Amino acid sequence: MRFFGDRALSHFGSGEKGDIYGALGVYINELKEKLGAILDGVVYGSLVNVYLHNGMEKEAMECYGEVLSDDSKVLMGVMVYNLILDGLSKNGKFDEALRLFDRMLEEHNLPRLICMGFGSFKIMVDEYCRQGRLMDAINVFKIMGETRYKPTTSSFYNLMKQLCGNEMVSEADKLCQEMVDKWPNKPDEFTYILLVEFAFELNQVDDTHRYFTKMVESGLKPNLPAFEKVVDFDKVVDGLMKSGKIEEAKGLFAQMVETQKLEVGSYEVILIAFCEAIGSSLKSLKAVNTTLGSSI
Repeated sequence: MRFFGDRALSHFGSGEKGDIYGALGVYINELKEKLGAILDGVVYGSLVNVYLHNGMEKEAMECYGEVLSDDSKVLMGVMVYNLILDGLSKNGKFDEALRLFDRMLEEHNLPRLICMGFGSFKIMVDEYCRQGRLMDAINVFKIMGETRYKPTTSSFYNLMKQLCGNEMVSEADKLCQEMVDKWPNKPDEFTYILLVEFAFELNQVDDTHRYFTKMVESGLKPNLPAFEKVVDFDKVVDGLMKSGKIEEAKGLFAQMVETQKLEVGSYEVILIAFCEAIGSSLKSLKAVNTTLGSSI
């Protein structure tokens, strides 16, 4: 029978440490007197979590040692492990959290024994990201991919956002490609907006154009107003032109024309960029006219 869990214990978090310790002690002692032993792992998981979040390290580690000792008969499960894993990782015990995570991986044996779930991986990835250990976060992400707990589109996005924020756009790009190649959940429009935004901020004009094109080729309908909140496409086209990527610039502009009614100013910017890039000769004007067609 389950007597209480993290929800029932959460109200202790608002008191003084002494009050928390006293209340928990009384409650546990009463249970032990009535039952002789407590075998519900959620009780211990909740205790460790609450102790750690309230700075009661000694009590937390004593409880932790008791529940994971070799002769322990406490019934463990994913929820219990995650409660402890969360408490350890967020309260200066990350090395211990790593050891516990390795144990969970070793004991996890579907369908007979379930020791971890998607939340277990999320705890570790989030903490690695918080510490700036992004390559370690990617490794945990790949381990998750080897289990039945497949990464979701949002979990890909969150890790890619961390990578992009640390100017690791190339690593984020690799994750995006893994989604395309390996997983049923494909990159969505927000994923591509993220890549376009950070590539543009880093002045990576070619990559900005490439990510936008990949989104179009994947069958997603571009929402240019959403993109234009984070990137100035006129500048992207202008940058491509000035770097001699005339065909790429024409292709991007054609995509813009097909998917969105552009402002007159956009046409003026593109016209000037074409003229500057390929000269002001009649041949240049003819190329511009061919690109714009009847869209003006």
